[in-house]
Amino acid sequence: MAKAATDTGFRFDSEGLLQQAIAGLLRRMPNVTGVQILQGAQEYGKDVIFYVPGLADTLLCACVVKNTVISGQVSSTSGARTVFLQAQQALDTPHVTGAGNEEYVQRVYVITPYPIAPTTIAAISGALKEKKGQVTFVGGSAVFDLFRTYWPDFAADEADSISLYLSDSKRAFEDSHPIAEVAAMFQLGSVDKATAWIHVPQVFCRTIASYQPGEAVEQLIAVDDIDREWTKEDLHRWTLKLQKLDNVIGTISEWGFINRATSESFHHSSSDLIQVFNNEWSKALQAKLRVRAEDLEVRAGSRASIRFEQSRGDLKRRAQELRATANAMLDRSIDRVSRVARALIEGEVQSDALLSDENFSDACGLNDLAGVLPPGFLEQNQSKTWEFPLSSLKHGASFLLVGAAGYGKTSFCRWRFLEDAEQLRCHSSNVVPVYVPLPLVSG
Repeated sequence: MAKAATDTGFRFDSEGLLQQAIAGLLRRMPNVTGVQILQGAQEYGKDVIFYVPGLADTLLCACVVKNTVISGQVSSTSGARTVFLQAQQALDTPHVTGAGNEEYVQRVYVITPYPIAPTTIAAISGALKEKKGQVTFVGGSAVFDLFRTYWPDFAADEADSISLYLSDSKRAFEDSHPIAEVAAMFQLGSVDKATAWIHVPQVFCRTIASYQPGEAVEQLIAVDDIDREWTKEDLHRWTLKLQKLDNVIGTISEWGFINRATSESFHHSSSDLIQVFNNEWSKALQAKLRVRAEDLEVRAGSRASIRFEQSRGDLKRRAQELRATANAMLDRSIDRVSRVARALIEGEVQSDALLSDENFSDACGLNDLAGVLPPGFLEQNQSKTWEFPLSSLKHGASFLLVGAAGYGKTSFCRWRFLEDAEQLRCHSSNVVPVYVPLPLVSG
């Protein structure tokens, strides 16, 4: 959205919005064709491209669009160097058309809504001396002179689009409000559209807990089981248990609590142990039945069982080592964050300060991890719940609201949209609310 600014005209909330405005301006200028905003790694310095007539053909031009003040020398790391590199790349790297043809840019326009100091222009032009005459700078009032000439209704067009969007969204909310839907379901008659503004404020809360490793690893790798007789089914269950433990370690790694190399090393160790158990079971059964390896599947029934006589000591040692490794990894992965969570719980941190506490997100991550791991891996110790007032939900911050069905997540988002839209209409806010109903876009 464009904002009212100084006597230069408008400023823009983001570079993307400025690019869209420049593209719209170019499309309104005479003899300009093929306007296109380029995105991604293939743009090679060209934010916007367009064509202008040449003597016998059309010439490809590009815009380097910056929503910041371009200052400094080309040798520095500030804006001027970035613009220099982008302009140089735009001229040196051909644009590949939809037909697969390569075209070189003939002229680059550096555009910014802020004035460009003559020293900055001289610095960039001097560095591009071999491209003399191919780079033109358009900044500050010159940009808005173009808007006044070729798109005088720019501000009005933008305001009309936003007003239409807000009114359509509010109308949709009024037509599909839960109170109206309940009234229609039970044939209670018509409902005043003002009910769209009825909202029961929720209390937002977050629980933080400290944890310690549970007994799940000990239960999955029960070393004493190696002393008893093993059937094929026992071997299969043992394999599933080790795979489960491996998956848990992988999940903890994906959540960032164990580094990837350590997780992969554990995966190889558990896979090796599974293979060793299978090999030793087959060798023991082959010796017991006195058959060749190729005849084992035929001669061994589903109830065939063995004892790990010769390899028992080595198998128990390997299993104990893997169990100790898993316990140590689990303990190390949660130790620091659990201590952080314990400090928050035992401290006097208020909810309004908690959101800005750098340890809060780590503690939340541990809580969420505990919720996705199978029971027994993490045991909860202390816990504390904080409530957050609506004033905590400031613009510019990101929040994920989680709750069971019927707790009012959708109602809150709709009500928040209406509130923000009303603030925009009354000029007490310049934030344009956007409500995206995910069920409509999930397909």
